[in-house]
Amino acid sequence: MSVDNTAFSDVVPLKPEFPLFGGLFRDIGYWIVPKKRPLFSLFDLGSTGVRFQQTNALSKQKLQIGTFNTLLTVACYGNLTQRETSFRVYVKVSDGINDVVSLTRTYSIHESCLIPGSFTIPFSIVKPRLWHGRVDPFLYDATVDIEYNSAKADSVTTKIGVRSFKVDSQTGFFLNGAPYPLYGASLHQDFANLGWAIKPSHVKQNFEALKELNATALRCSNYQHSDETYSFADELGLIVWADIPNIGVAPANPAMFVNAGLQLRELIRQTGSHPSILFWGLAHEPDVFHPDNSFPYPLLWSLRQIAKLEDPTRLTVGPNLTISRAKILSRPLQYRIRHLLLQLF
Repeated sequence: MSVDNTAFSDVVPLKPEFPLFGGLFRDIGYWIVPKKRPLFSLFDLGSTGVRFQQTNALSKQKLQIGTFNTLLTVACYGNLTQRETSFRVYVKVSDGINDVVSLTRTYSIHESCLIPGSFTIPFSIVKPRLWHGRVDPFLYDATVDIEYNSAKADSVTTKIGVRSFKVDSQTGFFLNGAPYPLYGASLHQDFANLGWAIKPSHVKQNFEALKELNATALRCSNYQHSDETYSFADELGLIVWADIPNIGVAPANPAMFVNAGLQLRELIRQTGSHPSILFWGLAHEPDVFHPDNSFPYPLLWSLRQIAKLEDPTRLTVGPNLTISRAKILSRPLQYRIRHLLLQLF
């Protein structure tokens, strides 16, 4: 494997305002998978092939029931026989003591496995213990298994939370039916003398500082962060705004539009099960006055449509450039991003 950080005109960020470090700054590994059996797809935009999506999260009310879709992408490597194309999927959700959900479904996949199969399994948690930010960041254990020919073929386990939230322009942010002030920090994935070559222990130090500050919210600034970052936020109870690196300018380059959309889809597929993430950040300080910024509004509109198609259960957001241009920028940007942050310098 080789990597570099050469600048390309069709890969965002085009003009970052933070250091870009070359090399690998994530743990990497490889999978050895058996042939001729259904598995969670390894080619679902870098995800595990399993995503839990709470369908009734956008509400100002305290929930008495949490409804979810289990979104699965299943593939196989090597053809199946015509008589052995069916498999079972088991979904189990536990509160640490008892199973609150236990479902079994039977599906079939094409014997050639050339096209991964997509499946949705809905379920509900009645009278859930809510994930309530810093007050009570309760997490359920969720496991999805594939059984094929009476044997376990694959398994994915993750944490999920049940919560409702709403943003009101007059009364602010609500979590589980109650006003919940948001204050915190923006986080970059660097550390003194290490750049981006950090370990989970360094990420944990950042969260210890956020805990000491009594923060309630966190912006994972300007790009996708490590999965450990979002998991720490789940456990601590921080409300997260998750960004893609769409920064500053948007020239008339269709390939760049495609790349920005791909990075947004990857972010949603890979991190969508985290209950702490409530906002998808579509852009950072889009400068509509920059001479190279030919198409900021079409790009933002396109990204918003992608976000709503991939995940209609969360809000889309972006920060304005400066307060001095707020009157000029706010209305057209808000129309395309939906929720706008005004930065006060």
